[in-house]
Amino acid sequence: PAGLAAKWGGALQCYSCEAQVSNQNCLHVKNCTRSDTQCWTERIREWPSAL
Repeated sequence: PAGLAAKWGGALQCYSCEAQVSNQNCLHVKNCTRSDTQCWTERIREWPSAL
């Protein structure tokens, strides 16, 4: 049987958003760099300051 080799290609893209309560509205696409081996969607939220 012949061997099978897989080659990964294409650009990595993920979604980025800030100050959102959920990931539902994370529509900003972030292109990862060539040195990135993986990419994930993350939500960054500011914590309210204590008064």
